[in-house]
Amino acid sequence: MGVVAYAFLCTRTPTKNRPADERSFQIKYGKRDGLEHTLFQDPLLLSTTLLLGIDPTEGFFVAADPTLHSPTKFFIRLEFKDREAALIRREGWHCWTRDRRATTHHPERGELLVGGAQNRLLELVKFERAAKGLSQSDRLALACRI
Repeated sequence: MGVVAYAFLCTRTPTKNRPADERSFQIKYGKRDGLEHTLFQDPLLLSTTLLLGIDPTEGFFVAADPTLHSPTKFFIRLEFKDREAALIRREGWHCWTRDRRATTHHPERGELLVGGAQNRLLELVKFERAAKGLSQSDRLALACRI
């Protein structure tokens, strides 16, 4: 199974004017040029693309829809709450939606995030393979079945 991973470090960095219970990962590659960048998607479906933040200290990941975030601008920040991290650690797999701005390319306002313990990474790959191109509500229904 081939994997193309856009992986970033999850942090819990207190930031002025941001909620105290917030964590995030920042999608940063190259220059902050304001241009849109396309995330790779294998047209032959031999590889599965992942877009995720990893917390190696606490042993979990949080993944976003790579199709929804393509094209994307570098830098962007994906936030999630301490309560979501706690549920991931307790349950091993957790999914939830977060608000996001609709864009020209993707008019949906809600966004599904999927979190898992590090030993559930293969399940994330299988999930992303099956969920590629689905609406956020269909991705949520599929993620809840895992």
